Amino acid sequence: MGRPHIATAMLNRGYVSSFNDAFDRYLGKGAAAYTDRDKMTPEVAIESIRSAGGLPVLAHPQTLSLSDDELSDLLGRLASVGLAGVEVYYYSHSEEETALYTSLARRYGLIVTGGSDFHGPGMIETRLGVGRGNMKIPKSIADDLKQLHQKGSPR
Repeated sequence: MGRPHIATAMLNRGYVSSFNDAFDRYLGKGAAAYTDRDKMTPEVAIESIRSAGGLPVLAHPQTLSLSDDELSDLLGRLASVGLAGVEVYYYSHSEEETALYTSLARRYGLIVTGGSDFHGPGMIETRLGVGRGNMKIPKSIADDLKQLHQKGSPR
């Protein structure tokens, strides 16, 4: 659960006039109810996800602003502690980024995933499994995730 969920609840209960109003008055940086997030290391996050029965996946790798070599090193390190996959398909990835992330996933034995960046009903730009523009997530991605989850991971 994050701030968008809280903003939606505030809107639904009539505390704010709009989603943006919730952020402007209460939830945005410097607003009345804003608080910094508690941050955990990737290793702790991976262990937490695994212990809850989930499959940890690195989402939005392009947002890390790492060089190709730095990203490769990070994925190798995280794969060794239980990272299961990397988001390859994403609406803003270029063909070159998609190819790089696919190659890195193969190199480190990670599952290829994709994301539409759908954060719930009411998101105008995205639909579940489609994302913005014409990006579509192949059904095989969901099948692979389901198979990996059912099989379990030795990590």
